[in-house]
Amino acid sequence: ILKSMHNLGYLTVLLGEIRADLIDIDPNLSSKDLQELANNTVSFDNVYNKPADYYAVINNCNVYLANVDSMRNSQGTEKYYMKEICAAKCFRAWAYLELLKNYGKVPFVTEPVLTSDAAEDIVANEGSYADMQTILDFCIEDLKGYAYLNKNQELRQAYGNQTYYGMQYKSFFLPVRVVLAELYLWRGSYSGNKNDYINAARMYHDYFTFS
Repeated sequence: ILKSMHNLGYLTVLLGEIRADLIDIDPNLSSKDLQELANNTVSFDNVYNKPADYYAVINNCNVYLANVDSMRNSQGTEKYYMKEICAAKCFRAWAYLELLKNYGKVPFVTEPVLTSDAAEDIVANEGSYADMQTILDFCIEDLKGYAYLNKNQELRQAYGNQTYYGMQYKSFFLPVRVVLAELYLWRGSYSGNKNDYINAARMYHDYFTFS
């Protein structure tokens, strides 16, 4: 899952920043593909038109969530894999949000897809597509139960002080309150519901204020 996420770093930055009003693309120095991004005229064969990379994250998360022993207790009623389950759900929600921002309605899948034929059937089936409201409703319900659990900070993976190329492992994970804040904010922009904006502000505030 993490390797799939790392593959999306440059792509997500380009899709978000090149179309912003603070960046200009020099047509004499930039590629046709970058110019298409800047002009919002992305062709089918554009090298940055890669929704499959986001679905690699989503499907890896679906496979993990379908197979993890979510009921195993470590101490008392605490679930042994709670942090990992929360992390996988955060990655999946983030990937869906990025797809929705770039493509609008997209295939919505929460179960593992294990063959290329199955994947092609999903893409070809209009009934598998969902809009921002539907998918963000699911993702918010999927995550909001984690936002105020005891020891909330532990729900951002840490694995002690272990590092990878000088970075602590926790740097690779998404805090659940930040993901929820983004989900509420974008759902509010889609639905116009002011409660979504209130919830977004609350999640941002509580993430920055409370450990």
